[in-house]
Amino acid sequence: MAEFRPVTDQLSVAGQIDLADFARAAQLGFKLAINNRPDDEEAGQPSHDQIEAAARAAGLDYVFNPIRGGPNSEQVSVQLEAVEAATGPVLAFCRSGTRSITAWALGQAASGHLRLVGAAQPVERLLQDPALAPELRERLRLSQRIRDFASRELALPDNASYRRYADLGRGAAVWNVVAAPELGLQLKTWCYPVMGCAGSRGFFDRAEAEAFAA
Repeated sequence: MAEFRPVTDQLSVAGQIDLADFARAAQLGFKLAINNRPDDEEAGQPSHDQIEAAARAAGLDYVFNPIRGGPNSEQVSVQLEAVEAATGPVLAFCRSGTRSITAWALGQAASGHLRLVGAAQPVERLLQDPALAPELRERLRLSQRIRDFASRELALPDNASYRRYADLGRGAAVWNVVAAPELGLQLKTWCYPVMGCAGSRGFFDRAEAEAFAA
């Protein structure tokens, strides 16, 4: 019997699950199963066709998104879109669960970053808007004076950094989760493709961060 490990309120991951596990998944309220394991990775592994039949027989929707090694951009997109379009909790699985959570995490990070970048506008353009709130106008002006001082007096690069502003409608751009053992100070680390390992997990959604931290 596979262990279903919650990642967020919406997503749980597992290692290779038995065909009988889908009935239990349905009883627990899962609505979608995502199979990230290619066929024929090891002897005795249920095939994609067998898994799909068992999942649908239990009343779950099913997505086959097989990943070998690290996920590519198309696989990341499929994973994220499937989770976001699901009508309820999602169970994703592979041999150990690592590929399932990696594909989702990369998609979550990429989509959050793209939304942030897409919302950003040049500060100079915003300052020309007569409808801009006075308090925000003054803060933006101050940010540009500080930015100019950094280049003029401190010889920092005069580039596009700090020249755009995005109103995200929330108190933070990203929420970072950090963890350590009880009564310990050694940070837990998480490892990511390309960037390596870090002592935090970042989320663009506060509820997902709090669910992961719990």
